Amino acid sequence: MAPGAIGGTRAVEPLIAALNDKSASVREEAAEALETM
Repeated sequence: MAPGAIGGTRAVEPLIAALNDKSASVREEAAEALETM
């Protein structure tokens, strides 16, 4: 299930913040989640 279907717009801000995480895997997963929204 897409994150957007679960949290709607509430999920967008935390995912955008995660794009700046020091962990490359966190950034990658956040980008993929945003793409599916």
